[in-house]
Amino acid sequence: MDSEDLQPPPPDFREKFVEMGWSDIENHYKVHAKTIRRWIDEEGREALIAARSAHVEERRRQHRAERRRLMTVERQRRYGGG
Repeated sequence: MDSEDLQPPPPDFREKFVEMGWSDIENHYKVHAKTIRRWIDEEGREALIAARSAHVEERRRQHRAERRRLMTVERQRRYGGG
């Protein structure tokens, strides 16, 4: 297969990979894992993985903050006041 025959990464690949990660991206684009690996390499593997890691950490931080907020609301509801 000539390299010109290879499907280029979609314009939103970087954004979607950072948002979805490896586990969902294959199904999202309906392409083989080899194609995803090639796209990752074309987009810059290390930078893409770093961006995904930062995204995941930010989501965890938001989740923890939301859990703390909900626990505070629940405590106030149960015991009244602050």
